[in-house]
Amino acid sequence: MAKNDALGAAGKHRAVMLDAAAGLEFAIASPVGRGVAWTEHVDGELHRLRGALADHTREVEGEDGLLADIVHQAPRLSNRVKLMKKEHGEMDAQIGELIQKLGALPPKAEEDDIDELRDAILELLGRLSRHRQRGADLVYRAYAVDIGGLG
Repeated sequence: MAKNDALGAAGKHRAVMLDAAAGLEFAIASPVGRGVAWTEHVDGELHRLRGALADHTREVEGEDGLLADIVHQAPRLSNRVKLMKKEHGEMDAQIGELIQKLGALPPKAEEDDIDELRDAILELLGRLSRHRQRGADLVYRAYAVDIGGLG
């Protein structure tokens, strides 16, 4: 895949992940008093984010993906590429753990349990944001191209 194609595909997946992350943040900020509806909303958004992350990972880690091109164009960045790949797996596992924790909540969960889950999800969202920032920095270092903060 040509650099511009790889950048375009990565940018598209960044935008989808950002939208999924925003949806998850909106879901956890909604009132818990909605009971099962709150849990189902958060669960749906966690699954949506996990799917977006999986699509992003397949795209950028693929044989012709952006990360392979970066290593080809700028071998000095190979350790940073390894870190990005490692983070993909770790974030997927973190989302899986959150889905399990959410599923284990009783129908009338205690406020402390909900707050703990919200905090864990906010930690994930912060990690995802830092990952996106590192990805933008990596692309800039490799190509001197700003892929923007919105995508």
